[in-house]
Amino acid sequence: MRPVIPFFVIATVAACATGGPRTNLQQPMSSLGTYEFSASIRGQMVTGRLLVRHDTMLVDSDGGDCTQVESETRIFAIGCQNAPVTRFNQNREEVPGALLWFDRGNPGQNAKWSGNIPVQKRREACARYETRDGRQVCVSKTYETYVELESTSGPVQMRRVQ
Repeated sequence: MRPVIPFFVIATVAACATGGPRTNLQQPMSSLGTYEFSASIRGQMVTGRLLVRHDTMLVDSDGGDCTQVESETRIFAIGCQNAPVTRFNQNREEVPGALLWFDRGNPGQNAKWSGNIPVQKRREACARYETRDGRQVCVSKTYETYVELESTSGPVQMRRVQ
């Protein structure tokens, strides 16, 4: 009598052998090449080239102000200093420039930039307090102006040249 191996066991073993996330940084062959990128960041153009190799991505910006920053396994990020926005570095310090994000698996699609812009705001505040019946109460109000950083982002245009 021949042993019968249930179909679902074979299907499960086959699925486990072929599935799972890719953990290496090698690029799919279809994404290898050179791409030109451009982004209009608050009216200022940031342009350059992204070179995608089997295990490496390199950036060559036209202004020379874009360099790789720490990024996730799936995302390649560059910081461009001359963009008219700010960003936070790995120490959470505010530094000038935008971040440009590229998908390592498909660098020609879904590229974007992000940064922060200062926005001036107004709020009502108490200008003078008095104590009445043992409680401190506001008797005169004023408006004060303050600056808050707001996130902004936009697309990065990509064109494959090689």
